[in-house]
Amino acid sequence: MQPNVVAPNYFDAIVHPEVIMPLVLSHLLSDSLWERRDAVVERLDGLEPADPSIPVELFAIKRFIDKNFEHVHPNFIGQINGMLNVHEESRRLEEQHVQRAMQGLDYYTKYCEMRGAHDSSWMQQSIASGVFPNYTYTTYDVIRAHRTFSQHRKGSSFGIVSCLDEMSLFCAAALTLPKDYVSKVIILTGPTHYTVMLWDAHRRGYWFPAKRYLFSSRSWADHVDTKYNGDVELAYNDILCQTNRIISTHGSFDIENGTSSIPLDFLRETIHDIRELLGYLPESLQSALGRSIEQRPSSPYADVFASIAGVSSIEAVRLDIHAAAASGQEWAEEVLLAYRSADMMHHPRFVAAAMQSPLARKVARGMQSPEEAAAFVDSIPGYESIFGDDHRIALPDETLRMQTGTERDRSILLDVLTKHLGGMLTNSNIL
Repeated sequence: MQPNVVAPNYFDAIVHPEVIMPLVLSHLLSDSLWERRDAVVERLDGLEPADPSIPVELFAIKRFIDKNFEHVHPNFIGQINGMLNVHEESRRLEEQHVQRAMQGLDYYTKYCEMRGAHDSSWMQQSIASGVFPNYTYTTYDVIRAHRTFSQHRKGSSFGIVSCLDEMSLFCAAALTLPKDYVSKVIILTGPTHYTVMLWDAHRRGYWFPAKRYLFSSRSWADHVDTKYNGDVELAYNDILCQTNRIISTHGSFDIENGTSSIPLDFLRETIHDIRELLGYLPESLQSALGRSIEQRPSSPYADVFASIAGVSSIEAVRLDIHAAAASGQEWAEEVLLAYRSADMMHHPRFVAAAMQSPLARKVARGMQSPEEAAAFVDSIPGYESIFGDDHRIALPDETLRMQTGTERDRSILLDVLTKHLGGMLTNSNIL
């Protein structure tokens, strides 16, 4: 089964980190995001970072993400998105990776408990019962559509985000910086958290580990000294208590398994740069350097990102991606799938993602006939696109949550409900 690039959930991203690249590019197809980007650029001269070692351009990106998006408790994610059955996810994906992810979650909750960081009892109970909140990573306009669920700062919030959403938005915004501004961007991850590291043209490194923080090497050292009395390992672990993967446009390095689609020279250079930026290297990375690394084929996204870097208009992005899709290049199809172009409605990967919708599956289990499913869809009050654009498609769970959808969105929801209803019908056509 090909990876879910339409709306990957927590386990999809763990097992197939390559789903992050089309997600990043899909943000750049959003008119709304470019409007916000242009407004930020207009006000750039008036911004003054409190930390003088942080460039104003990077500070502006961090500030936009910090001020306009909201994290909510995992319990609330479960309430609005539903819960994933870990056993079912293990059957759908590679079981060993799903189980490693659950072990990582367990380690994280125990670390938080040991550090007294926050109450992790709810998450511990969830893990013990074999379910997990349906964290779903989506394109900018889906995030923005869900701002109605924001619990705080309703007037300013642009939506509910996870750490991966924040990091993909940061990476997308970085692509719109001048072409020679950025020399390298990576995502440094653990089973429970995603962070971004960026190096400028002068090889100066910066770390965006969470929406509250953006560190240069100097401000990170100050943070370690003032908050942790110089204990860099503890300071790092409080942000990323496990480090298991480096993700770049070239591919990813699975630290635990010692497999890399990132070229080895680039990987070794990157690990050196991480050490220089943090004054520290996580133990898992140090251990990985002492073992042989199995080289796997690189990602096609390296050349794509290199050509798009420095883009200054949405028109240029659209031209490149639609031209590539028209010539049959798979990466461009993946971006349009993530973006939810209606042209992808019948694409097998969109069909598979639609069928994966946990809320729709739960609703369908209580239904006994296609007529009941049709009446349920007819009862949804709204007929507007969640995107404000009839040429984009919502997944069934999004139509259910938002209680609105175009005729096309409703048709997709009805087909999925009919396919799943009562667990009895298996031969219905879909989409």
